[in-house]
Amino acid sequence: MAAAGAVGAITEYPIGITGSAPAAVAQNFSSGGMWFTDPGTNAIGWMKPDHTVVEYPIPTAHAAPSVIETGSGDNVWFAESNAPKLGHTDSSGTITEYPVPDVVISLFPAPSDGSNAALWALTRSGTILKVAANGTYQTMPAVPVGNGSAIVIAPGVTVNILVLRSGVSVSDLDGMFY
Repeated sequence: MAAAGAVGAITEYPIGITGSAPAAVAQNFSSGGMWFTDPGTNAIGWMKPDHTVVEYPIPTAHAAPSVIETGSGDNVWFAESNAPKLGHTDSSGTITEYPVPDVVISLFPAPSDGSNAALWALTRSGTILKVAANGTYQTMPAVPVGNGSAIVIAPGVTVNILVLRSGVSVSDLDGMFY
């Protein structure tokens, strides 16, 4: 029975892979379906539009993929919570990993503003990385932490970056990195 005012329905699709423990999802805009991190199998998964699942193993053992974000075209980027690395793949399943200075805890795609960035990343230490499509990155100044740890990075309404600090505040870094 649906709740009063409810719209639509929820349909669950089994992953069907032993040990699977999906943690984060991102829409696959190019090929359809959705991407997900699977720390249980140390893989990146893709649920295709027909609901079949393919998983691509991450080369680094026990990487524990955490956050995931779509990039341009068919690319998807992910962070490894047990290693200071970013990785990306596409529907071909080839995973490329890139070392970064610290474990990444949050990602968001860069706007199509000519900045030559594929995505922005926030590290555990509060450093912001502007990551190019080839995996190279530019390190930005660390987010002022104050009374809380930086935990999430997100695009602002204009050309700015918002950083949520655990239970404390949201920092608006307007114009600092563009």
